Amino acid sequence: MAGYGTQTIALQTTSANRAAFFTALSVVLVPLWLVVAQRRRMPGALWLALPLAVAGLALLSWEGGALVTGDAWALACAVTYAGFIVTLERMAGRHAALPFTVTQVLSVTALALVWLLLGGSPSLPPAAAWGPLLYLGVAATALTTLLQTIGQRSVSAAEASLIYALEPVTATLFSFLLIGERVGPRGALGGLLVVVATILSQRADEPHPETPAAQAS
Repeated sequence: MAGYGTQTIALQTTSANRAAFFTALSVVLVPLWLVVAQRRRMPGALWLALPLAVAGLALLSWEGGALVTGDAWALACAVTYAGFIVTLERMAGRHAALPFTVTQVLSVTALALVWLLLGGSPSLPPAAAWGPLLYLGVAATALTTLLQTIGQRSVSAAEASLIYALEPVTATLFSFLLIGERVGPRGALGGLLVVVATILSQRADEPHPETPAAQAS
């Protein structure tokens, strides 16, 4: 809920591209959290992949200009999302994916309703907004949370954070295929750096605490 809330507030005063960049800094925050809080040793390939991913994200998303309040909220979103990725690594293998996802979604829904009521004078959105809202709720929230839960049963939090950095790359690709937006040399280079970083992360021989191999050892 904290991640959704901080990102929503951020987008009121900052652009989507800049919010995407700050939010994607969870790519760096997850490994740092694992090193500092859990004293986990990160493979060298991950440390090489991290600056590449951040540089690629900056080329894809960063627009420059003075910092605004929304940028701080987007950074807060990155912190909360990094915490979610680390926590999910520990919890995903202990529960069935579908019930665990349903519990997460229902919890967020309940907290969102409380937020709505506290905001005063709640009203239903217009009819034209229901289609996008259903897509955001079902596909962009429930389905992605289910897939993330399944994925992190066998992928470490640090590797997962780098894979999630592919999100702006795929967004750029879909915007080209679906609405004909062109990608300049800067965006193409940024996307390439993120892809290279993701490939490097997969070369890291980092044991995952919930994999069968780890449990067997």
